[in-house]
Amino acid sequence: MPRKRRHLEGSWDQSTFTWKLRSSRLLPLSAPVTASVKKLRSIYGEEVPKTERGSWPFWCKFRDGIIAALRVEEQKAAAFGQAVNEKQVLYAIAAKLVTMKGGSGLEVTVKGQDTAPVRDSVRAEIKAYLSTHEKKNRHHWYELRLCLGIFEKACGDVLLRDVSIHNYRKFLELLEADIQERDLELWGVTHINRQRAVHTFLKGVESNYGLWFPFVRSAEFKKEMPDGKKVKYTLDELRTALREAKGLARLALLLGCNCGWYFGDIEELAPGHLVNGRVVKGRDKNKKKNKFIGQWKLWPETLAELQYGISAAEVEKAYNKLRSKFSLPEHMALRKTISQLIEDKVSERAARLYRAEKPGGNHGKYYSEMSPEQVAELDTALVVVRDWLLAENCL
Repeated sequence: MPRKRRHLEGSWDQSTFTWKLRSSRLLPLSAPVTASVKKLRSIYGEEVPKTERGSWPFWCKFRDGIIAALRVEEQKAAAFGQAVNEKQVLYAIAAKLVTMKGGSGLEVTVKGQDTAPVRDSVRAEIKAYLSTHEKKNRHHWYELRLCLGIFEKACGDVLLRDVSIHNYRKFLELLEADIQERDLELWGVTHINRQRAVHTFLKGVESNYGLWFPFVRSAEFKKEMPDGKKVKYTLDELRTALREAKGLARLALLLGCNCGWYFGDIEELAPGHLVNGRVVKGRDKNKKKNKFIGQWKLWPETLAELQYGISAAEVEKAYNKLRSKFSLPEHMALRKTISQLIEDKVSERAARLYRAEKPGGNHGKYYSEMSPEQVAELDTALVVVRDWLLAENCL
């Protein structure tokens, strides 16, 4: 006969081997308190059985530590005449206590918030976060470093647990000033993307250290993404870019036209991707394991400039110098320009193949590579594009 549940006891999920304590009238919580068997083993350093009965004593100790820490913080808030409305803050403090290894954080002798484990400074956490992304060869590492550098400047030397809404407001001010100073295109999109990058970083800190930054979810700072602008290169801009580009800038330009690639795709390029003058690989932006594999027949001009082992940051830096000097659109606009050209002169399907997009409809999800007929169709489209560029004195 199943045991009768009581208030604040928690529930057991056999499918995930996890205990969960939900918010209730007696214990308002911003989110359920959960503890998997794996987490309990990590905290107590003991073998915790994967059963409800076996893990029950460990869960009780864990749960009681949470509840006691919350009650103490409620009393402290009441002593200072504060209304306990921000249960998220109380839960965050309790979460700091229970995430201490060895279970010492569960011995509820709470002396105040200063007893919470100090993890690290904002500066050190950002450095570790960036190193992780750099090791994974994430193409957005360079942009990520820029926006997190602004956030680091706004926070200074404060500890992670001391990051406040004042630091966040300072970050938004510095972000706006930086974007306006550099006169970036699509200001609204750039602002939102960088704001989201910092939100992702802060939410990761919340998850790792049991902290809580409510301002990340505040409607006050939420911005709507503006309508996209389909910026394209004009014929004169293409002619100028292909005539003046040298080195890595020319490589980025040709691969952008020939294959519709971004900087991250260029960074991923390896000798094994080149097969009989044709590049065979998936797009970098598609992180799925079953990504669609594209095939692009490289032009002689592209083959002559081909290089491997180049970072996205290097390519972006070289191209941005060319772009600034001749007032060119962003590199991503090359893909839009050539895709539109193929759609106008060949077909919409050929343009989709150029962009390495799966066929539409439900059956499209089962495609992983191009058929021989599709490869031939894209080859024809790329010949049309090159002939047009030659006719217009671009190549």
